[in-house]
Amino acid sequence: LKRFCTCATMVFNQYQLHLLAACGWLLVKAHRPMINGVTCGAEYSTPQTALQVHDITIEWFGNRVVTCDSPAFWVRYDVPRAMVGKQLYISAGTVHPKSNPAARRFNDLRVDALILGPGQPSLNRSSVPNFVSVPGDMRNGILLESPATVSTCEHSEWMGPMGVLSVHDQICTFFETFTATYMPVVLDKTPTAMAAGTHYAGVWLRGHLTGKVWFAVGVVGGREDFRTSFPIPKGQCNCGDNDDFNEQGRVVTIPFVGGVG
Repeated sequence: LKRFCTCATMVFNQYQLHLLAACGWLLVKAHRPMINGVTCGAEYSTPQTALQVHDITIEWFGNRVVTCDSPAFWVRYDVPRAMVGKQLYISAGTVHPKSNPAARRFNDLRVDALILGPGQPSLNRSSVPNFVSVPGDMRNGILLESPATVSTCEHSEWMGPMGVLSVHDQICTFFETFTATYMPVVLDKTPTAMAAGTHYAGVWLRGHLTGKVWFAVGVVGGREDFRTSFPIPKGQCNCGDNDDFNEQGRVVTIPFVGGVG
């Protein structure tokens, strides 16, 4: 059963990020895009081709259109020694029917994840779906599963305790104030970083379904940073209309103030 339509998100250049941060338009709960635009297809679909997250102490997010031939979205990041013993977070969801009633087609989608890294338990490969590929030399990791129902926020380990979630249309929801977007919170886990080194995190839709996924990673208690310059790639999703991932029928326009010089 395919549940896949359009794909898109905001695209910010470095100047616009500085401008928004300076003017206070990026609010406290905003996350920095780990990718400009939307990703889909073969890009970032395996641990070997994972998207690099540059500083895991910063809060990051990305949007993905999930297809049958590339069901997983992978990122990689380095956990510094100072972060060992601290909680990471892996959060994900889909598109909310408050954005568009047609988005109810995503209501029953569930997002699962895998975190691979040093110090994690020995990976139980039998628990990993056969459509998710994990290289044989990656032996340590844990499966993170979303609950059967998200009609409450009891499953939320990170955003729930912060008091930023509410239930809308019987869906645990985060309201993102900058873009006025309702976001279903389907997966929200806080695994502990057990050792320093390179970690990989992947998400997919349970049951090998297609659809849309937003994905956020970081450290619990992490920081906002829209000023530090990082090479952020542009998503190469060619699935159609790239104007409105959340199907709200609009594009966020970044205002231009003054000149650059």
